[in-house]
Amino acid sequence: MKIFHSTKDFISPKKTIVTIGTFDGVHVGHQKIIRNIVQNGIDLDLETVILTFFPHPRMVLNGESDIKLLNTI
Repeated sequence: MKIFHSTKDFISPKKTIVTIGTFDGVHVGHQKIIRNIVQNGIDLDLETVILTFFPHPRMVLNGESDIKLLNTI
């Protein structure tokens, strides 16, 4: 696993499959999404990418500061 803090830093020689979300905690639903995208990446010979955000988009767009996150990055 590689972690990038900016999309500018990510360059892949392979085509990619991407899921986007605010993964503030890896609960059962998130686990299913991640398992599915990883399996699809394997089946289609694509690099798997999970794109998430910090701070939470609602904090940036709406100025909400009382959002309860399960985990932070």
